[in-house]
Order: sequence, then structure tokens, then C-alpha cells
Amino acid sequence: MLRALGFDGRLSRRTGRWAGFSQATAALVVAVPVGLIAGRFTWHLYARSLGVAEVEHVPVAELAALAIALVVFAITVASLVIRRLTRRWPASDLRVE
Repeated sequence: MLRALGFDGRLSRRTGRWAGFSQATAALVVAVPVGLIAGRFTWHLYARSLGVAEVEHVPVAELAALAIALVVFAITVASLVIRRLTRRWPASDLRVE
């Protein structure tokens, strides 16, 4: 569909990579804080019920590495998908049967 709007192959691939990057980043911005808050709250409840210390450790380096890996993976998948889609002709998609 991007070709029908005037995008060439290079611009389509660039747009696809940006879409993958922005979706992965938005997911990280929401999921990581929500996951940390929910995990910390759940651990406090569970630790209190067991009567153990409520010490938690947030592995910042591992979280950062995982976030970078997720963004790279999302960009790679978006690139593969958009590469496949740019090989199609817009006329075949827009043809009315």
C-alpha cells in the first residue's frame, strides 16, 4: 500500500523499521514499569505471607540488555516483513474482483 502512496522500496523499508522501533519502544515504556510495580507488589504480599525478608533486587543491566534485544528483534522482523511486502505490486492488491 505504501507504493500506491508514492513510496519507493527504500522509503518503505525505512518506514517499516521505524514502525517496528516505535512499537517496541512504546511496549517497553509501558510494560517494564508496570511489570516492575506488579512484581514488587506481588513479591511483598508473598514474602509477608511466608514471613521472610522483603528484599528485592532489580537487575538493571539485564533489563537494559533485554530491552535492546527486543528493539533489535522488532526492527529485524519489521525489515523482513516490509522487504517481502515491497516485492508486491500495488495493482495486484488494489484490483477489484
